[in-house]
Amino acid sequence: MQHETLAFCQKHNILVEGWGALGSGKMFDRKELKYFSQKYERTVAQVCIRWSLKIKVLPLVKSISADRMQLRSLGNGKRLIC
Repeated sequence: MQHETLAFCQKHNILVEGWGALGSGKMFDRKELKYFSQKYERTVAQVCIRWSLKIKVLPLVKSISADRMQLRSLGNGKRLIC
């Protein structure tokens, strides 16, 4: 993450887009993310997406699978509290 760029953009109300918010799959093996996904009963992808939103970065994740797209959402009236 580019902390200086993010701080500058947030200071000037520039929305930052998070391309590759899931680290091209690299995030799925991080034990910290696995811990939080189990704790909050969410997938690692959902934890990553929620974290991006929390730091005011718009996560742009892609998938060709409609099932994955739906799974990555935080729907069903549940929230991930971070």
